[in-house]
Amino acid sequence: MEALILSSVLAALALAWAVPRWRLRRATARPLDAAAIAVLERNVEQYRGMDAGQRARLERLVRRFLHEKTFVGCAGLEITDEMRLTIAGQACLLLLGNRGDTVYASLHSVLVYPGAFPGAAAPGRCRRRRERAAPGLAGRVLGRRPRDPVPEPRAPA
Repeated sequence: MEALILSSVLAALALAWAVPRWRLRRATARPLDAAAIAVLERNVEQYRGMDAGQRARLERLVRRFLHEKTFVGCAGLEITDEMRLTIAGQACLLLLGNRGDTVYASLHSVLVYPGAFPGAAAPGRCRRRRERAAPGLAGRVLGRRPRDPVPEPRAPA
């Protein structure tokens, strides 16, 4: 009886380890379709100047980014496939020189605002946790560690 329970627990652990890896391999094995390539060519300027090897690596990173990350539209914004591909392409450009295929391991969600990022988001504009930010931070990443101080906005001189 104990052997049956132990083998069941081991099988469950093996499945819990193997299934996410299998899903990731399956998602990244499919090439981007022609429409997705066209979005990258149109919206990621550096893509057009890359050689075939760099393009293939960027496309692999983009597929993984799209598989692993959740996109959240704030202030009623509906996220389109073009937005997702453009954001993933721009984010993965920074990873081309890195070894491996890990894409922002500590990032789980991407919050997308309809305009410039608001300095102090109004309550209820986005359902995710907000961090305090100085006014006028258009396009700035706010992934601070707790020990990093948040800079106070300076008064105009």
